[in-house]
Amino acid sequence: MTFLDFLFSIRGRVRRREFFLFALVLGAVFLNWWAGLHDIAARARVDTRTLTDGYLINLLTHSDTHYATLVLLVLITYTVAAKRLHDRGRSGWWQLMVFVPVIGWGWLLAELFVLPGSPASNRYGPHPTFGESGPPEPLRMR
Repeated sequence: MTFLDFLFSIRGRVRRREFFLFALVLGAVFLNWWAGLHDIAARARVDTRTLTDGYLINLLTHSDTHYATLVLLVLITYTVAAKRLHDRGRSGWWQLMVFVPVIGWGWLLAELFVLPGSPASNRYGPHPTFGESGPPEPLRMR
């Protein structure tokens, strides 16, 4: 899988390790984006402690680069999370569980970060590490 396929294609599977690293990088990018919003507010001589939701929405919708970055981050997050759900044998549509208060978020976080993927091939493709054959048999003493 190429880097662009990893970011923009919903085909295939992604392991927990790759998803966790992606989440760390995404968090850093988001913090940088958020700092950019505060920088814009500082240039406009607005006290960042007085930023209201309306002002933030105004900044998001009137700053083309920030708005485009947000859309791109949401798209990339959706595609990578869909591939992580594929590794668990679930459809990417399961991300809609986020709209179920509390339980949906908890379940989705467990699916994405905690629970292991299917040990063998599933309908979304071969295992990301072992391929079509699945994991090797454990060693046994005779």
